[in-house]
Amino acid sequence: MTTTRAQFAKWTALLLCTTAAASAQTTVHPPPIASISICSPTGTGGQGSCPSGTSDSLQQVLGPNGGSINLSTLGVGPVPDEHSSVFAPGTLGTNSEYLFFLASPLGNNPGIGVSVLSGGSGPNKNGQWTLNLPVADGYGSYSGGYGQVFTNPFKNTNCPTVADGNPAHQDQTFDLNYAASGSVVKDPTGSSGSVLMIYEGTNNCIANAGGPMLNNGDSYISLAVATSLD
Repeated sequence: MTTTRAQFAKWTALLLCTTAAASAQTTVHPPPIASISICSPTGTGGQGSCPSGTSDSLQQVLGPNGGSINLSTLGVGPVPDEHSSVFAPGTLGTNSEYLFFLASPLGNNPGIGVSVLSGGSGPNKNGQWTLNLPVADGYGSYSGGYGQVFTNPFKNTNCPTVADGNPAHQDQTFDLNYAASGSVVKDPTGSSGSVLMIYEGTNNCIANAGGPMLNNGDSYISLAVATSLD
């Protein structure tokens, strides 16, 4: 997972616009974004397609150990599988951190679900992000340690055993083997902190009486909406 200072600027502008829209009578909208570039005179990512005298500003997102988050002790790599959503401090309930909703494993869970990580107060002076487990509101905090806030009901490498052995009687749950987020957005009709999530769900056990998944293309793939009221 990587980001650039330019991408962060875009996210910041979008978040500022959202905040301004909620209090339009007292807040002035920031100027619209005229252009976005990943090229910078101080970029460290190599020239690539950047004009002469500039370089790509790409930087790795770091984990708590100071290395790439994909190789960190959080067990989230590689992330993300779908795409990520981010909320700035104070924009989701009373949270004081940047919160990243990622379609990713977390810790010892082998499946790809929805993991929430914290970006703290934001990137460092060089525009580089470090993500860690969140402290706000206990996102993913359970008695046995941190985990995902949303996941599929059955392992994504195996199918439930059908009691009568008939493949036609396999579990029809649409997100049986995979449930991972796309967009996570605030629900304006709910209480503070309420969100809606568009996610992808798959059932890869069609015509399988149980055991390892069969790579025969018999997958049922759906889009769904999940709600959260806490």
